[in-house]
Amino acid sequence: MADKSADPGTLLDVDTLILDYLLYAANSTLLNVARARRSNYLSGTESRQAELLIQMVSSFLAIFRSNHPSAPISSTTSFRLSLLKFTTLFTCRFAPSSSSVSLVDLHLLRRQRRERAHHFVGHDDFLADLDLAAFSASLPLLPSSLRAHRDRLLAAFTPSNDTSPATLPDIHEGYYDAPASLSILDTLPLFMNLCAAQTALHGNNVTERWMRLAACYMASAALEQYLVHGASGLYPMLEAFAYGFDASSTAEAGSEELAVTNMFWGGEDAREVDGWREIRGEHLAALLPPEGVPLETHLSELASKELDLVPFEGEVVEFLGTLLHAQAAPVLVQLEKAGARDAGFAGRYFGQGGLGNSFG
Repeated sequence: MADKSADPGTLLDVDTLILDYLLYAANSTLLNVARARRSNYLSGTESRQAELLIQMVSSFLAIFRSNHPSAPISSTTSFRLSLLKFTTLFTCRFAPSSSSVSLVDLHLLRRQRRERAHHFVGHDDFLADLDLAAFSASLPLLPSSLRAHRDRLLAAFTPSNDTSPATLPDIHEGYYDAPASLSILDTLPLFMNLCAAQTALHGNNVTERWMRLAACYMASAALEQYLVHGASGLYPMLEAFAYGFDASSTAEAGSEELAVTNMFWGGEDAREVDGWREIRGEHLAALLPPEGVPLETHLSELASKELDLVPFEGEVVEFLGTLLHAQAAPVLVQLEKAGARDAGFAGRYFGQGGLGNSFG
């Protein structure tokens, strides 16, 4: 009697196609939900579909690893997995969900972030020449001010017709600024890791547009800490802006930390990429109040104008869409929708060449 069991190689190929398809679908749906929320229209169906796809990815990934314990995941599929992880945490950070980070893991993430920042300023003390006294003398803000800023932000992110199972009004009281909730600063290391993975995957270098987006991310992360989470002192700025090329880095070859520092490599003489120091300094200086202006007044104006978190999130969401479509669409998506690669999107943020040989 013939053996009718599936060929292991064929099974791996089929499972890879399914996993890649689910990752692409989950990323696309999450980004569509984020866009719908910003455009003031979000249905409960869209939110439930996104949550279901995330659960399907988690379940099928467990099956994949059980069926193929020693099979490597392709670099493209691995990137889509990292993209989904970041997109989920960034776009769903206002409400608890099945993808929320545990408080234990969150404490570990924050400790690692602070340790990393302390190491970074050992070779680049970018705060040394700044007058930051007001950030200790005038902060933290009063609880009433923190609530007002939190409520304004949540209202801006709440569609008037939001009927999703975990609507923002349902978590309006207590979650956004709770210890277990993710802040923009918490997601920043994952954002940098994701961008470094993109440069390593395609051998690209970063553009001025990307550097400005990254610096805006850092400034927004620090601003949210002061206005919503009740932070004071220099640590939010220290942890947010501690990124650049570190020629003295002792990070292990192939590590995410080394990939991030190499992303800022200028290509010769252990030099940092042109423009980054100036762009970082410009966004850091924007947080400092002009003479005679109270710090809270200045930060509040920033939050409603230059560093308004609503358009900032929109820019990040569109960037994530750029990353998703910079990869060739999964075979099943191409068969389903006749999809085609659009590598032109990636040129907005990542130029060609320059870093391809810097990742061991």
